[in-house]
Formats: sequence, C-alpha cells, structure tokens
Amino acid sequence: MPGRLAAFKSGWSHVHNEKQLHRQDYFRGAGNPFALLCEYPYNMSAGESRLAAIIEACRRQDRASQKELYQLFYSFTLAIAMRYTASTDEGREIVNDVFYRVFTKIDHYNPELPFKAWLHKVTVHTAIDYYRKYHHNTTQTSELADAMAVEVENAVFSRLSADELRALVQQLPPAYRMAINLYAIEGYNHQEIAGMMGITEGTSKSNLFKARARLKQLMLSQEVISK
Repeated sequence: MPGRLAAFKSGWSHVHNEKQLHRQDYFRGAGNPFALLCEYPYNMSAGESRLAAIIEACRRQDRASQKELYQLFYSFTLAIAMRYTASTDEGREIVNDVFYRVFTKIDHYNPELPFKAWLHKVTVHTAIDYYRKYHHNTTQTSELADAMAVEVENAVFSRLSADELRALVQQLPPAYRMAINLYAIEGYNHQEIAGMMGITEGTSKSNLFKARARLKQLMLSQEVISK
C-alpha cells in the first residue's frame, strides 16, 4: 500500500447503528446545496458477493485481498477525505490512515450493514482526528469580521457545480471547513459536532455561520458570483 500509514489515534468511536451510517442520506434534499458533495466515485466492478469474499479474506489479513479492497475504494475514500483538507497530499495521508484502520479493525465491521457506509464513517472520523492533530489549535483571524455581516442564502450556493463548491470549501480555514462538512454535508447537529471536535455548541454554530459567509466572500472575490 503506498504512503506511510499513521498509527491509530485515540478516541475513535466504533458505533455502527444504521441512523449514523446513513445519516448523509437525509441531507440530500433539494433544499441543501451541499448535497452535491455527497456523491463520490465508486469503482465496484465486482458484485456484492465478491465484495463480501474480499472482506472475509481481509479479516484473515490476506494481503492480496487488502490490496484489492484498497484499489476498489481508493477513489471513493479520497473524494471524502479531500472535502476535509486543503491539499491532495493531506487527502492521501488521511486515506492511508483510513485503510490502516480498516485492515486492523475489520472485525468491527458488521456485514449486515453496507460496507460503503461503514467506510464513509471511518473516513469522516479519521479526517476529524487529522484535524485535531494538526489544526485544532489554529486560531482564526479577524479577517472574517466583514464576512459575518453578509447574508448568505442557499440559493447562492445552489448556482455552483459540485467541483466549484468543493474547490471553495477546500479554501476555508480548517475549523470552518470542518463545520461545513460535518453539519451541512454529513448531517450532524451542533451538539454532536461539539462532542466530536472538543468545542462548545456555540462555537460550532459560529464556525458554521462564518464558514458560509466566508464561502460567499470567496465567490465574490473570485467572481464566481456577482455582487
């Protein structure tokens, strides 16, 4: 497997109920402009029975099956990871951490639930851990003071393609990028986000508001939209 696989980070939860695994499905309605970012490339040329066989072999630490699973879901996992990072290198590092967790904790996967949903959850939690390790103490500057006064409508974001919106989200400061991803895309509420990120609910709400305002500023400055 390419790249360095980082060691496990503490505090990762192994909760696998269906409400959590399929949370993002409830956020794909027409009213959520960020629903575009819930679609990921998925290279599943093998059928579900073949996938089950691959996973079973991975439980036995079969290296060939691990490589096959990695290749099947690399693009899917990277697409999720890239939403939480500012660069491809960071995204790939998260992907490597994800598959290290998958291969060493595959027994935590419940085969009665969709593997792709479980992998999605692992990826999100790995991205959170990456943020907590490298960006948690990053202080946001006051440059957003003017942005906070900007009224942000969903219709503004709805004008963008998935690629345009993804590129803008990647330009956000880390805390605001996390807020957009966890609330607007993954569908967690502010209480849940506060628990995962080690912040207050008020800070979570503030980060989301500032993130949306900053996105509109970026769109104006880059002439994605007109004033």
